[in-house]
Amino acid sequence: MDPRQKADWPQIGDIVANHDGGRPVGTRALAGLRVSLELGTQALVEFGDRQIAWTEDDRTVNLEYEAFSLGGQLFLTDAMPPPPDRRSLTMVWDLATMRILLVESTFPTPDLAQTAVLQRLARTGSQSAVRMRYRQGGIGLSRPSSFPRSSALVGRHLRYRYSTTHEYDHIYHNEQYYSWFCREGPDRGLGDFEECDVFELRESVYLVSWREKLLPCVGIMVEDHQIMRSVGKICGADAYTGEIANTRVGADIRLIFEDGSRRVATERS
Repeated sequence: MDPRQKADWPQIGDIVANHDGGRPVGTRALAGLRVSLELGTQALVEFGDRQIAWTEDDRTVNLEYEAFSLGGQLFLTDAMPPPPDRRSLTMVWDLATMRILLVESTFPTPDLAQTAVLQRLARTGSQSAVRMRYRQGGIGLSRPSSFPRSSALVGRHLRYRYSTTHEYDHIYHNEQYYSWFCREGPDRGLGDFEECDVFELRESVYLVSWREKLLPCVGIMVEDHQIMRSVGKICGADAYTGEIANTRVGADIRLIFEDGSRRVATERS
């Protein structure tokens, strides 16, 4: 399909515009750090001021990255390998417990992005054309426990204010699905029912990873529900051109409603 004939559903380039108004200042605190990782295979990671040298399976890739300090020796980094690689690599580094959580998102080419949802479900079990992979492991010689998946957000209706022009509501229905509605922004008046994953990083601090089915995009956020702030990234591919856009974002979070009975029922099941 000619991109000029596409429907009015916003593409990733529309969504990332002005989305980063709430993004916090990045940090260079990891520069100079050199660590080995155990992620099923061994990797060596060296942080420079602006690049990560990632060596795994006897291959080194230099990745431009941005890092954010989350407090208490907890960091979030986000990197995009150079084209033609269609992945993003988002990592939580807990230097207090020497744990890492790596979220690898692979974005489809236009032919795959435009496949019908039922075909995707039959082929992969997922509504989204974006492929997600979570890898956890230890930093250095440590062999820590994994970050557990969490049902803590189930039953919550939350409002995220990313900037003066972008505001979204999320309602978390269970450990796999949530719904969103755009109050302000290019998606204004639109919403959908999507897949998500939630991991507990620390008490009241979660990694929330969601992906859409109509637009091949992901959001990967670390949400601190003690201070009601999030930081992370929005990334995706244009469904018609295949061009990838990525922006790092931050949001103020407001609790609109919490159905405690649903959360308790989930925890007991």
